[in-house]
Amino acid sequence: MGNQALEGEVLPTDLVQPRLQLVSAVPARLLDGKDELNFAEFPLSALSERPNPAVKTIHFEDKIFDRSKNEHITRKVTITGSDAFGLPTPIDEEVLLALIQLSKIQKFETKRVYFTRYQLLQLLKWPPTGASYARLDQALKRWMGVTMYYKNAWRDRKNRCWQDSSFHMLETVNIVDSKAKREVDGEQCVSYFEWNEVVFRSFQNGNVKALNYDFFLSIESSVAKRLYRFLDKRFFHSDEVEYELKTLCYEHVGLSRNSPTGDLKRKLKSAIDELVAKGYLEATPKERLFVKQAPGVWRVCFKRKAAAHLDEGLAVPQPQSLEGALVSFGVRAQKAAELVGKYPAQVVEQKLSVVTWMRDRKDSRVSSNPAGYLIKSIEESYEAPKQYALEMQAVRKRVAAKKQQGRVSERELERLRQLEERERAKRTAIDEFWGSLS
Repeated sequence: MGNQALEGEVLPTDLVQPRLQLVSAVPARLLDGKDELNFAEFPLSALSERPNPAVKTIHFEDKIFDRSKNEHITRKVTITGSDAFGLPTPIDEEVLLALIQLSKIQKFETKRVYFTRYQLLQLLKWPPTGASYARLDQALKRWMGVTMYYKNAWRDRKNRCWQDSSFHMLETVNIVDSKAKREVDGEQCVSYFEWNEVVFRSFQNGNVKALNYDFFLSIESSVAKRLYRFLDKRFFHSDEVEYELKTLCYEHVGLSRNSPTGDLKRKLKSAIDELVAKGYLEATPKERLFVKQAPGVWRVCFKRKAAAHLDEGLAVPQPQSLEGALVSFGVRAQKAAELVGKYPAQVVEQKLSVVTWMRDRKDSRVSSNPAGYLIKSIEESYEAPKQYALEMQAVRKRVAAKKQQGRVSERELERLRQLEERERAKRTAIDEFWGSLS
C-alpha cells in the first residue's frame, strides 16, 4: 500500500513518512492465523460468570518436568489489572488475539503496528457500531493497564528454557478518531499500537504456532475457545492427550476454583460437545471421557479428529490435501503451497511420513521444531532413520503377505466355482436323461 492513507485515518507525525508501514487489507477469511505459545498455555483472564470488580489480581500455576533442569518446576502466571480498568475479560483476550493477527499480516516486522479500528472490527467480525468501537477502546486501555508476571512460565524459545519475565502487554496505544484532521503540520496521522519488547521478541524468535483463526471465531463458548487454543498447541506432538481435570480447568482454561467437580465436568463437557460438533475432536463416550483415578481425582481424555478439515466452523469429512497435511503439521500455509508446488508429491508425502514417525517417537532431532525439520528434510533430502526404514520394510512384507493370501483365496474360490459348474452340469444331464424316459 506504500504510504497511502487508509479511509478515515491519517499517517503519523512522529516518523519519517517512508518508514511507515500500514497493515494491508484485512482478508475476508484468515485460516493461517498465529497464536503466541505462552498465551495459549495459560489463560490471560478468568472465565467467571460473576466477576468481582474488587479483585484486581488473578494467578494460574501448574507443575511440569523441566528437561533443561532435569527436575520438576512450578510455573506460575500472575496478572494484575489497573484500578481504572481492572482485569482482562475473555472478550479482551479475543481483541489481543486479533492484534496478533494484525502483526502477523505485517509479518511481525516491527513492534509498532499501524492500523484502523475498522480493520480490527473486521478481524473480530464485530459490527461497525458505536458500541463495538467503545468496547474496542476499553479493551485496548485495559491491556495498557495490565501487568504480567511469569515465574518459570515464560518460554524463551531462543534459549530453550522457562524463565521469569514481567511486562506490560502493550507499551503504547495511539487512537486517531476518523473525524480527526487528515494532516497535522503537513504530515498524516494514523492509529497504532506498540508491543512490549518481551512479547515482540517472542514473535521474532518464532515462538508462535499456526492457528485457524476463522475456526476460532466460529466457536461460540468462551470455555470452548480457551480449550481449543490450549489443545491445538498440545496436539502438535500427539493426537491424543489427557489431563487431570482440576488442573486443566483451573489453571489452563480459567474456570473458577470455587466450582465443584460436577460443575467442572458439566462445563467442560459442553465445550467438548461444541468442538466435536464442529469436527475438531473425536466423540468419546462419557465413561471414557472422564476417568476416576481416586476420590476427587479425575482425568479427562481428548482425541483430535483424524484429517479434520475446519472450514467456516464446519467439519467436512473429506481426505486432507497434501498442502493441508503440511499446514496441520505446523508448516505455514504459504510455505506449504511452495513445497507442494516445487517438489514431487511422493517426495513430500514420504518426508511427512518420516518426520511424523520421528515426532511420535519423541526423536530429539524434531522435539523443538518438527515443522522446521520437515521443511529442511524436503528441501535438503534428508535420509530416513535406519529404524524407520526397517519398520517400513516389515510393513511392506506384511502387506505383500496379505496380498498373497488374497490371491490364494481368489484361486481357491475359482476352483470351487469350477467344481460347482461341473456338478451342476452333471445334475442337468441326469435330469434330462430321466426326463426323456416314459
